Amino acid sequence: MAGDKTHEFATDILVDILLRLPPSSRRRARLVCRHWRGTVDERTSEMRSRAVRTLISVKTSLTASGYVVDDLSGWRLRNRWAGSGGVHVVGTCNGLICLCDDAKPGGAVTLVNPVTGEGLVVPPLPRHRSSRRESWHEAYSFGYHPLTGKYKIVHVPGYLELAAASDSIDEVQVFTLGEASWRSVPLPAAVRAIGCLGSGGVVSVDGTTYWLGMGGIDGKAVSFDLGDKRLYATPLPMTAKPGVTLTVVRGRLGVALDRDGRTVVWVLEGGRWRRLYDLQLRGSQRLMSPQFAHGKYVLTAVTREVSVLYGHELGERRSFNVVLSKEPAVCDVEGYIHRTFAYVETREPLRVYETAPVTTGSSV
Repeated sequence: MAGDKTHEFATDILVDILLRLPPSSRRRARLVCRHWRGTVDERTSEMRSRAVRTLISVKTSLTASGYVVDDLSGWRLRNRWAGSGGVHVVGTCNGLICLCDDAKPGGAVTLVNPVTGEGLVVPPLPRHRSSRRESWHEAYSFGYHPLTGKYKIVHVPGYLELAAASDSIDEVQVFTLGEASWRSVPLPAAVRAIGCLGSGGVVSVDGTTYWLGMGGIDGKAVSFDLGDKRLYATPLPMTAKPGVTLTVVRGRLGVALDRDGRTVVWVLEGGRWRRLYDLQLRGSQRLMSPQFAHGKYVLTAVTREVSVLYGHELGERRSFNVVLSKEPAVCDVEGYIHRTFAYVETREPLRVYETAPVTTGSSV
């Protein structure tokens, strides 16, 4: 309504109110208007310290580790957690890390905050399909819905088995932090027709979870709104086939097509796909995913005796045929750099429902 002054508090009064709120509520307060967003970002310690870093998941035959990379002090590398070789990172949201242990049928899911050392064991899936490959983590995604402030873990059944590509998925399973059990969400017929989850991964971006279906011959992915639980088909700029992966490019949904060392990346902007990069990789160089870039750097890795992570500064250029050389090296680690994720650090307590907490310390 014209002349409405409801939100026009003096800044100092607004800051005093915001500081009485938990960090999760302050994040939602940023959505009120530009003034509130600026006040939260500039006048609360929680947001001032939320520099976006990169979490790299490193695997060996026996162990799994998570390292945080930031460029605040020369691309410093810091170990954040360690666990058994079956543990994989599913995703990160607001400083929380979602882990899946493939050694357990269906995948044992745990949430951790490595800064506070807290952990939370998620109840097991009520039912699941078997997988010969035992790659349970690839069927999970961890997302946050900014309007509701809810964290959700999404499991997409019927995955990875190409022989079952003609099978349809009747439902997905969703666990909302704060609730006691998983809930099943039935899929409409148009979404079921897309088919089973392929090898392109499941990603959550800005309150929506996406996955590729092997039956999407016309190039479609499934979009699942974490707020109102609507499901619909999202057209892709290419056919969903092997070599196509979902990724995240600066907080937006991206899709990459990899063919013979050449990777083409599209980004979804305003409901339309825009071809952003045409990258030529060298030798054994791999483009990192699902987090495509760290700030203005595109991330790649090479694995020999050790794995080396590289950052390639592309800035805001909208160039094609960008040749990614092997310089400069960001860091090297023992093991295989499996995946990369955007990560922020927070001391927000992980108390979402009453259960016995898991003390994580430096290991999981």
